[in-house]
Amino acid sequence: MNVCRDANNFSLALIWQDRFIDASKHWVGRGPGNQTPLGGNPVSFEKVAPVAVLLNREAQWPTQAPRESGYRFLGYQLDELGRPTFKYTLPGASVLDKLIPTAGEITASLTREIVINPSEEGGEGDLYFRAAVGDIQSNDDGVFILNQTVTLRVETNGANPFVRNIQGVSELLVPVEGATKIRQQIVW
Repeated sequence: MNVCRDANNFSLALIWQDRFIDASKHWVGRGPGNQTPLGGNPVSFEKVAPVAVLLNREAQWPTQAPRESGYRFLGYQLDELGRPTFKYTLPGASVLDKLIPTAGEITASLTREIVINPSEEGGEGDLYFRAAVGDIQSNDDGVFILNQTVTLRVETNGANPFVRNIQGVSELLVPVEGATKIRQQIVW
């Protein structure tokens, strides 16, 4: 299992299985262009930061570059197994975002542990974690199907996740009320 993290947008941009990439074209000159994954089953995940302040539950998710909105990347820390926890702040909260790969015989899965601690300088609105964007179907047992191919389970020590539709696009949101730990399992 491989991940591509976008440090400019504070997001988990792409996940895929099997082989990584062929980086040889980046070893010459200025390393022009982008490199696609060599492995299979790529899934584009987030284009912007998954944590934001919204004025209300119906407000559109911010599309402005996170750094222009006051987000600050604080680096990452590796645990004893070399798994990263990314750290950043935004006006209103600090975030820890840990990625834990899980091997499977048929499908890979990724467990994501997000800890969000609200701060006092948050301004107007409420904090939310956006767990997914796309065609989202929900089951009664807390499982969500994204784009008919990705299975998501979202557990939290706070408010329950909910699916909303904004301008024809479904979003799976988790309200953040106080210090919140979210465990998101992604199976594809």
